[in-house]
Amino acid sequence: MRKDMDFFLKEVTNQIRSKKAKKNVEAELEFHLNKSKEYWVTKGFDEEDAEIKAVEQMGNPIILGNEFNKLHSPNPILYFKPLLLHLLISLMVGIALNLVFSIDRLMTDTFVAKVIYAIATLSACYLYLYIGNRFLKSFSNHLLLKSVAIIFVINISLAVSGQLIMNVGSGVTAEYGQFIMLIFLAFNFGFYTVFDLLPALPGFLTILLLSSASPLLLYVGSRKSSKILGNQK
Repeated sequence: MRKDMDFFLKEVTNQIRSKKAKKNVEAELEFHLNKSKEYWVTKGFDEEDAEIKAVEQMGNPIILGNEFNKLHSPNPILYFKPLLLHLLISLMVGIALNLVFSIDRLMTDTFVAKVIYAIATLSACYLYLYIGNRFLKSFSNHLLLKSVAIIFVINISLAVSGQLIMNVGSGVTAEYGQFIMLIFLAFNFGFYTVFDLLPALPGFLTILLLSSASPLLLYVGSRKSSKILGNQK
């Protein structure tokens, strides 16, 4: 007994490189195989035939093992996919705002400018949710958390280093800090108006909000239903 099941599990796990994943996959498959076996026993099969039937339903163990290996050993490039999407959205919002403010009259009207910035921020929020849902939905939770963390780390590193150099340095050094902050703001083009819209917030909270906005929205968007975001195929 169990020779068919044990052979199947061994063939599947042999295709998986991650030791931790091997144990998790084996435990999960064994659970499903036992449930399937119990089902076929209730249908009148003896235990040996029920086990064979359960294993057959799982399909080719090598193909299945390779699929699990891909899932648990993702291409390192995938870790940078959210970062590339983030840069794309910032570029899109930046181009749109520059085109709008190429109209001189809009530049001189403070109220209109704030309204446009608010619309741009809301649009950016939706873009992050929509694009996260469209391009990151297939990411496992573990992979997604690691990949969006890259954006947060870059953001917080730019903001903190820029602020420190501006506050501690003077002259050319302070200007270098300002340059770093400009990179940080350009890197988060859709949200930089938070500085103007939320002036009451302490500086570190504003930086934290700006740094976490894009990775958080990409994460939430990828976990949301497509119907909610109007992203239906």
